Amino acid sequence: MSLLSFPIIFIGILKICIKYLPGEMIGSIDGWLGFLGGYFGVLGAVGAIWYQKILENKVAINSMELYSNYIVENLSNKLEKNLMPFLSVFSTLDGYDKLYEIEEINKRKKDFQLINNDIITSNLPIILSSKKFIILLNLKEKLDSLNYYIMKLENDITKGNILTPLLNEISRFEKYFELKKELICLGYILFRLNISYYEKVITFEESKILPKYKDIIQEAIKSFNTESELNINILKYYEICIGNIAKNILLINQNIEIRKYYYFPYNLLNLISIMRNIYEDIEKLKSTKSE
Repeated sequence: MSLLSFPIIFIGILKICIKYLPGEMIGSIDGWLGFLGGYFGVLGAVGAIWYQKILENKVAINSMELYSNYIVENLSNKLEKNLMPFLSVFSTLDGYDKLYEIEEINKRKKDFQLINNDIITSNLPIILSSKKFIILLNLKEKLDSLNYYIMKLENDITKGNILTPLLNEISRFEKYFELKKELICLGYILFRLNISYYEKVITFEESKILPKYKDIIQEAIKSFNTESELNINILKYYEICIGNIAKNILLINQNIEIRKYYYFPYNLLNLISIMRNIYEDIEKLKSTKSE
């Protein structure tokens, strides 16, 4: 029985009681009608509050929807614009002074401080009630992680180049000759990947590529030379190279000090993984309806 139907039923019962039941009626008709008036007054006040709450909730959801769309559009553009400059600086493991590029990275990383903490905090109940907006919350955490790893890589890279001292150390051990050749090959591939960002095309000297990487190189050439290819699709070639550098460093156990070179490619792999996850969250925000 609904609250709105109660007064109608109550009036009917009141009429039946007056007409058929013997004895004196408890209270007057005016008193009972006054009771109904008060009932309707309370019901109206509750209904008005409830309706106002629905309107406020709808406005808040619409506002978060607009904010979510703003984040998707801007973050997608900023990530596409900044991804390759980040990778070209951090994955060039040798060869030149990067202090100027680090200054550029400092400017660019501000682009990822896009999600406002105050907006997230003040709308947390709305965010937690929607599958779509929870993705926005996860995205905020990943952007914080992105800035964390950028900072770690900045600190590491200003200490000097990585590949030359690593190769010098393992050159003392004959058993690492083949591994050294692979590291040189991977360093060259990374160099060419980075150069392609500026030249807008990618080429390799075949003699510098080990047979095990030739198929990957052919795939990379096809991807880089496709105008419609997004930077997200280029990430895997960096992951392959940097992942193999990290794996090979772990294979070098003759001198424990060599392990210190592992942390930079490890952090760089984490950075790439977070970039990929951010892309995926952006796509989820585009395709997920607020619920």
